[in-house]
Amino acid sequence: RTHGHTRTRAEIKEVVEEKQRMRRALSSLVRQGEIKALRAWREMVQAAAATRQAMMKVAQSIRMRGARTMRNAWTAMAVEMGSARRAAAGALKKMSPEGRRLSAGLNAWKAMGEEKQRMRRALSSLVRAGETKALRAWRAQVVHHSGQL
Repeated sequence: RTHGHTRTRAEIKEVVEEKQRMRRALSSLVRQGEIKALRAWREMVQAAAATRQAMMKVAQSIRMRGARTMRNAWTAMAVEMGSARRAAAGALKKMSPEGRRLSAGLNAWKAMGEEKQRMRRALSSLVRAGETKALRAWRAQVVHHSGQL
């Protein structure tokens, strides 16, 4: 008996659990500042790491500037040499007997096509001569009548 009260085990257990809950709640309130400080410190460390990584990338880019310049110059030279090589190969091919025959054949076809086009124009001019004459006469009439208005 304590002070006139008798407590059962269940009641004692409940009182102990309640005290534990209160201690945890109090501890949480007391440590809130520490937790905030820890979170802020963690964010600051992460930001510093990101800044350092960005600075390292910039430094590496500066160090590699010469290599980039050389690579760009080499690429331009390779493209230019490829074009020159293809032009030289084409010229050599034209110089061979087969290449000369091929060029002569293509030139003959081109000449035939141009001649065909000239003949079509001449025929069209002959066939449409009457239409052209009538159109010119009509145009002259229109110009003459518009000047009188």
